Amino acid sequence: MKKALTLLATLAAVCLPAGVHADDWNMPAPETPGTALSMYGSYYHMMNRRTVTKTAPYGRGSTRYRLVPYRSIAADRTLFPAGTVLFIPELRGKVMTAPDGTSFTHDGYVMVVDSGSGVRGHHIDFFAGGARSNPAPLLFNGVRHHFDAYRVSDIAVVAAMTTLHDPDAPLP
Repeated sequence: MKKALTLLATLAAVCLPAGVHADDWNMPAPETPGTALSMYGSYYHMMNRRTVTKTAPYGRGSTRYRLVPYRSIAADRTLFPAGTVLFIPELRGKVMTAPDGTSFTHDGYVMVVDSGSGVRGHHIDFFAGGARSNPAPLLFNGVRHHFDAYRVSDIAVVAAMTTLHDPDAPLP
């Protein structure tokens, strides 16, 4: 339980409203990641302005979940239902710049909270908040540069990511 609470506290910092810094994104990699899924991706920066609220400053995806920069992805929901958490080893360790201008190192975990007409099969779109530049151009470049992703089944990680994306949960 203590581990789950620590993970929740760590993940709560990544919603990144004004004044919140992303200086601790280091959740451990899965011990047994499972079978690799060959994925490719692009990024998007448009927030859903129609669904912006105090607890969802970037709006909500096509699901009930709030969009969180660098944590939310759009995926084909026939393969990856809303709430699916993925670990992308190639994303782990990438230094990114948060919307507030601070730099942080990503831990590789993302959650399916959105879908789109161009997101089919093993293609994902990585939500970059208000950033207009690609946060990981070698990974999310729109061409079929394939990378591995793993479904996460660790209950504590899934619970932490779900809480982070829950539009009814308070922001940190």
